[in-house]
Amino acid sequence: MRAILFLLMMCLIPFNSYAEKGGRWASSSEDGNPRSKKKTKPVAVEEVDTSGPVMSLPSDMVVSATTAAGAVVFYTANSRDAVDGAVTTQCDYASGSVFSLGQTQVNCWAEDASQNITSSSFLISVIDDVAPIITLPAPIEQDSSDGLPVSVTYSVQVFDQVDSNVALVCLPSSGSSFPVGTTMVECEASDDARNTSTATLSVMIADTTPPAPPPPEEPPVNMAPVVNFFMPAVNTVVQTGDGLAVEINASDADGFIEYCNLYKNGNLIRRESYAPYQWNSNMDQSLAGLVEGSFSLVAECFDDLGLNATAELAIVVEAAPVAIVANVLLDWVTPTTREDGTYLAVSEIDAYEIYYYLADQIDTGTSSSIAAQDGLGGLVTSYEIQALASGNYYFSIATIDTNGSVSRFADPINLVLP
Repeated sequence: MRAILFLLMMCLIPFNSYAEKGGRWASSSEDGNPRSKKKTKPVAVEEVDTSGPVMSLPSDMVVSATTAAGAVVFYTANSRDAVDGAVTTQCDYASGSVFSLGQTQVNCWAEDASQNITSSSFLISVIDDVAPIITLPAPIEQDSSDGLPVSVTYSVQVFDQVDSNVALVCLPSSGSSFPVGTTMVECEASDDARNTSTATLSVMIADTTPPAPPPPEEPPVNMAPVVNFFMPAVNTVVQTGDGLAVEINASDADGFIEYCNLYKNGNLIRRESYAPYQWNSNMDQSLAGLVEGSFSLVAECFDDLGLNATAELAIVVEAAPVAIVANVLLDWVTPTTREDGTYLAVSEIDAYEIYYYLADQIDTGTSSSIAAQDGLGGLVTSYEIQALASGNYYFSIATIDTNGSVSRFADPINLVLP
């Protein structure tokens, strides 16, 4: 109840009295008795700053060491107070200090005008993560006057920005014997932090042994020419009545070809003195109108020194197959729609286009135009193709309307005549 009455009394105090004093205020009676009915007046209460500055420190930092002493590290630390604005930030390790290898905690604090102090810290870790630097000499080239290994010395330098004593191993080591040819020297350096670097040095030993005197020259040996059939191919089979074309390749490594003779079953067909060495049924009657059976062809060529070489080829002549003649009846259904789906009346059909061809002669087939109606006005729905020889045929059909428009050809139908 007292609290309620106190608040009611505060609400009864004139607002202008509070405004004249500024800030917060409280009320009391002149005689100090809160139950007194005497006139009260406001009492000013001074505001107190109890909040410390807000600090802005860097996150924990990891820095590479630059010397054995560690590394110079720069950072930024700021503080700002809600009342005083920017205030000074102090740290036990100033920015730009040298931080030794390992982990260091940087403690910072800031104080405002009301002596409110805020403190915080962050970590700076200085690590050795840089591998040693290996300095090699230029590639080494030496001579071996007898073709034997040669002792080679070399100097390799290593530097590490943190460690003064770095382990360096090179294999093969300086002073080793290097054989004729190129040998790669592999060097490896490691510091105390186990940072490792490698480098490769090329050592080339040239064999300068004087060459042995050449053996005495032997008198040249004449080589026989080389002869083979270019056409026809091996195991060629031809049919009766066919003609044969022959071409041979002839060469001579140490001279030239004088001439070549071609024989059929031992009988000379003709002599050729110039390349290309060719014979055919137009020039040579014995190669035309071949009869069933087999025969041999022998090519014999002579070089400029009289040496000769031969090549032989067997030819088989088979009886030509007898063509079988057959008739093929094609049937179809009168179309009732056009390609666009619209209705096609029978009276609008003028003719049919039939196209047929052998499987390997699609562009040179045969085309036939068939009237859509016979002489009596009946619909034509079939057509017989006569006297077709044996083969692998394809048949297709298209429709022609009375306006001369031609449809696409139907998918071809395949028929093999034996």
